[in-house]
Amino acid sequence: MILDRERTGGKSKSNLIDMMIDWNKKCEAKGNLEDKYTLNTMIGLLIFFYSAGTDTSRATLTSLLYYLGEQD
Repeated sequence: MILDRERTGGKSKSNLIDMMIDWNKKCEAKGNLEDKYTLNTMIGLLIFFYSAGTDTSRATLTSLLYYLGEQD
């Protein structure tokens, strides 16, 4: 889907914020306002994904340094 858009010269939605905004536009177009993301929901999801990513990176680097330090 993304590759098709890039091949045809369309703008690729490469970040989460653009995807959430597109979702809201699709919900509005269909008249399905219950499934729209509120601003608070969008902010909460962005904070969640950011913290999950940084925590994963921290754990990986900590493990790497620990095992490198154990070697003689």
